Amino acid sequence: MVNFKGLSSHADRDHLLAWAEHFSPRPQQVFVVHGDREVTELFANDLNQRGIPAHAPLYEEVYDLVTNCMLAKGVVLEVKKTVGSAAAPSAAFLRLQDVSRELSDLVNRSRGRSNKDLAKLAEQIRLVMEKWA
Repeated sequence: MVNFKGLSSHADRDHLLAWAEHFSPRPQQVFVVHGDREVTELFANDLNQRGIPAHAPLYEEVYDLVTNCMLAKGVVLEVKKTVGSAAAPSAAFLRLQDVSRELSDLVNRSRGRSNKDLAKLAEQIRLVMEKWA
């Protein structure tokens, strides 16, 4: 059995971000290579916002690790459409479902708060829904 220190098997965004923030010294470059293209780009942006240089490389991208520079840009692969069967939900959609359950729990825990606080929460939720409707 081999223990690779510094590798993570987490599948959760928040835990991965916390894990990455604990490196000392910080990595010079992180490559986000696991997940759908949109998800890897979002996660790389999250890391960059936390001061951790990150990049979601495209297919066939060439990167020189010694000089820390991209040598050749990659290409975006087209996703093949499946016929006759529903595609599995994306990681982003599953995350949205998780957050909606958390919102429902928050609403249920809010019983007994002041009418002013409840009205403010309801208005904020309504504004978000209107934005995305």
